Amino acid sequence: MMERLSADAVWACTTCHACVDACPLYIEHVPKLTDLRRNAMMETMEYPEQLNVAMGNLESGSNPYGFGAHERGDWASDLDVKIGEPAEYIY
Repeated sequence: MMERLSADAVWACTTCHACVDACPLYIEHVPKLTDLRRNAMMETMEYPEQLNVAMGNLESGSNPYGFGAHERGDWASDLDVKIGEPAEYIY
């Protein structure tokens, strides 16, 4: 299928499913795009260069944004959000 779609088209999809929800024929193509991405990543190592940063951050900091564990709650500092106690398991 990659010969029919450009790499930009495959990676531009946000996988939000809005197009699937709006489609009168109920065509579910998002899983196919996800499979194309997976194949490109695992077999051919072809992916947008911007993903290098996100993947590196996932490896080093366990999040795509590059924040350390001590900074993760900083975005909520001005909000009335209760921070729970550290736990071994959260799910």
